[in-house]
Amino acid sequence: MDHLPSSVKRNQLPLGARFGYVGGPAEPAAFGRTFRQRWGASETSCLLPHVSAIRPFQTVVSSSKRGPDHLPGLARRPPANQDLVDARRLTAKSRERLGTVRPTTSSLFKANQQSVKLSESMVQDMTSVIFMGTPKFSAPILSSLIDHGYEVLAVVTQPDRRVGRKHVLTASPVKEVAVAHGIEVLQPQKISGSPEMARAIELAPDLIVTAAFGQFLPTKLLKAAKVAAVNVHASLLPKYRGGAPVHYAIMNGDKETGVSIMFMEKKMDAGDVLAQRAIPITDQDDVGTMFDKLSDLGRDLLLETLPKLLAGEITPVPQDEKLVTFSPTIKSDEERIDLNLSAHLIDCKVRALRPAPIAHIYLNGVRTKLWRVTVLDQTTDLKPGALVSHDKHHLAIATGEHGVLGLDEIQPAGKPKLSITDFLNGTSDALTIGEQVAE
Repeated sequence: MDHLPSSVKRNQLPLGARFGYVGGPAEPAAFGRTFRQRWGASETSCLLPHVSAIRPFQTVVSSSKRGPDHLPGLARRPPANQDLVDARRLTAKSRERLGTVRPTTSSLFKANQQSVKLSESMVQDMTSVIFMGTPKFSAPILSSLIDHGYEVLAVVTQPDRRVGRKHVLTASPVKEVAVAHGIEVLQPQKISGSPEMARAIELAPDLIVTAAFGQFLPTKLLKAAKVAAVNVHASLLPKYRGGAPVHYAIMNGDKETGVSIMFMEKKMDAGDVLAQRAIPITDQDDVGTMFDKLSDLGRDLLLETLPKLLAGEITPVPQDEKLVTFSPTIKSDEERIDLNLSAHLIDCKVRALRPAPIAHIYLNGVRTKLWRVTVLDQTTDLKPGALVSHDKHHLAIATGEHGVLGLDEIQPAGKPKLSITDFLNGTSDALTIGEQVAE
């Protein structure tokens, strides 16, 4: 294209010329081959109307922005067949909001009675996203959007925090992914009314995608998305709305949990559900392992859902308000174990608070974190907290409902994490069966 006179603008050329091919209507096959080579689309997914039926691009060349790899130096342009793409993007939810009716392909191209079929990869490449998330759970979801061709305009995440005993200022996992890909990062202390919110609205994305962002989003921001604002929530809604759904699923002894892709609205986690997928919770799972599993599940489900959402092929399902339960953030006083609970529920709570913030009891008067415990297949009539048995490698205490709980890995205050064998070295002789050792 560099050989063209400066007086000839790119957006005055036929579509084929703008992709490196100049030809007439008698040579559609050659144009199709060139288009497929440039865009990587299959032959069956590139059924284009006559180039004269496609209106020209309206944006101009910009050397300050980078477009698709095959057009270096170009700003991202609206697709030539914008009317059809807009029609595909109008989901049932957005049509309801906008009061529009989805046009059919035949009505859009009635003049020339042509039809157009966009490949999934092309639709993704034309879709802009603002991603909002913070923890490790969210990072693989952001990475997958980038890897699958969505244009991530910006990432909104929590400010850097000081971590560990040395209080090292640390970026969130989501910020690390964004920085690695050269994506603009916005880090408001509070999103509502902030300059970062104004910037997100200015970017006018097609989609806002959130995954464990950690703040409520104002309605004004949600409406900035041209198509929809969607959330990847780690529960099978309407169960466990709120900020700690994985913790509560394990704590309550649930046998399964899952991921919901949902529309966002002002009310917390109350939007219509677009897709759901369940996954088992094993007796060995804790919050750490389940977050990893649910992150992968949410990543895959989101990638399956977004193309259908953009194509208007999903019927959102309202949540049943009668089935709603909540999972508020765990408070510090909830970290203490009630030994009147059954051994099974104590084990569930220990796993629900691992790897953080970690459940605790008082063992011989010392605050002691419980990292790992075992539900023993035996019963006792001793009071909860009493010593049931011990030797050099085992220590078991009584719980509610006549249960017995083995302590496997603990951490007394001011000491490192210890196996029960290491803890008992030099102390087991001082212990007496039936003595109240824990509370």
